[in-house]
Amino acid sequence: MTDTIIMTTESKLLELIETAMYRFMNMREPAKKTPETNNITGAKYAVDYLNANGYKIAKTRFNEYIGAGLIPYSRFGGQLLFDKRELLSWAERKRQKTGKSEIAPVIARSAQRRLKNRQTDKLKS
Repeated sequence: MTDTIIMTTESKLLELIETAMYRFMNMREPAKKTPETNNITGAKYAVDYLNANGYKIAKTRFNEYIGAGLIPYSRFGGQLLFDKRELLSWAERKRQKTGKSEIAPVIARSAQRRLKNRQTDKLKS
């Protein structure tokens, strides 16, 4: 066996180690990443990333923000793609704001739909 020196980036090395550990431990694969390691594929993994970085947010609230167009993302192959830097920047701006006016209309619409559905269900009964 010949000793070969392989050069790689730190982030690629960490990704290879993480993938090997998950396979060895027979667990599910880690979050799918595009070739640029600065991106996260899928809302669930974006929520996990935010929570791991100290920005606590529920998946349902995150999805409401996406629906309201408040979170920066793009689509790739039918999936949501989040840039880590933009996501953290958005979360930090959100944390610094004192008012909750951005999401208030979204929550109000959701509450109105729920109320309307309940009233419709009562009429059917």
